[in-house]
Amino acid sequence: MKTLPRLPIKTIDRYLLKGFTYSYVVSVVIMISLYVILDLFANLDEFTESQQGTISIIGDILSYYFYHSFLYFAQVAGMITLVAGAFTLARLQRSNELTAMLAGGISMYRVAAPIIIAGMIFNTLWMLDQEVIIPSIADKLVLGHDEASGKRAFALWFLEDRNNTLLSAMLYHPKTKTMEQMIAMERDNQGRIIAKISADEATWDEKRQCWKLLRGTRYARSVGPAEFVISARMGRQPISEYYSDWKPNDLLLRQSSAWTYFLSIRQLNALLKKPKLVPNINEIISARHIRLTQPILNILLLFLGLPFFLNREPHNVLLSVGMCLLVSISCFLIAFVSQNIAATSTHPALVVWLVIMIYGPIAALLMENVKT
Repeated sequence: MKTLPRLPIKTIDRYLLKGFTYSYVVSVVIMISLYVILDLFANLDEFTESQQGTISIIGDILSYYFYHSFLYFAQVAGMITLVAGAFTLARLQRSNELTAMLAGGISMYRVAAPIIIAGMIFNTLWMLDQEVIIPSIADKLVLGHDEASGKRAFALWFLEDRNNTLLSAMLYHPKTKTMEQMIAMERDNQGRIIAKISADEATWDEKRQCWKLLRGTRYARSVGPAEFVISARMGRQPISEYYSDWKPNDLLLRQSSAWTYFLSIRQLNALLKKPKLVPNINEIISARHIRLTQPILNILLLFLGLPFFLNREPHNVLLSVGMCLLVSISCFLIAFVSQNIAATSTHPALVVWLVIMIYGPIAALLMENVKT
């Protein structure tokens, strides 16, 4: 059986890939650094609220932005790819290398092909970041600027748990993974309380995957064999463990307004099977569709911007940059708005995919009109 010959990478491909890779790395450093500087300038006072020593404050700042740099990359990965591609072509134009390539019989599409392929390859970095790294450091990403050294304690009220139970606690301490004055009210299918579990403290046991109770007691309605049914009669039973669908990281995530952004597709799918743990099921549905559309949107931005730099004749590079930014930023903003309002709409999937439906044909038209 004959096999197809391997197509060698030509010199021009290696040259373009090297230029794109350099531009991509520079764009990542510049855009994330700019993001960090602006955020630090706006929130520096929050880091100093704790009145710690200078070394401790610097450590908190470095820790906060180290973890959040992965989040910033996920948010601007599409624009980074576009900037890298545009910068690569703009540099070719300014040095007249693009003209030499065209004189050698190389079409515009052939020039753009290595950049587009490289953009798709680098898009896998976004997938790795969003699906693997961010979910693994989600407990760090929910921290505020004034909580870099650890999340403050907060109260838990009436969280829907397994077996139709409502879970509450006066305070939850994320550092020690401990709930103070925990109460779990068990209910029947009609929502009536049939038992109550209370404990002075509940500490997470990672090995057994449950909450270990300190002076835990379960109060249940009881009726003896020779007794009349007395609704107020309650039986007491010591209890040392409480098994819950709420784990420490889940409690932390739900304190963040953007908690679904920190979950992987696998975690989002698992939540869909437990709708009681989610106050707004549309929030999970929209998050899943955002995760599916974002890689497409990242490449779509590249297709929207490149045509403005694929010109046979010399032209004003600044004009190309301006037109590229106008189209791509409008797409980015519409995507941002649609992703933020999807959870509150009746058709979250349609709202999320709308930007691709609008700008997909525009990108195809722009690429079609490139004069090769």
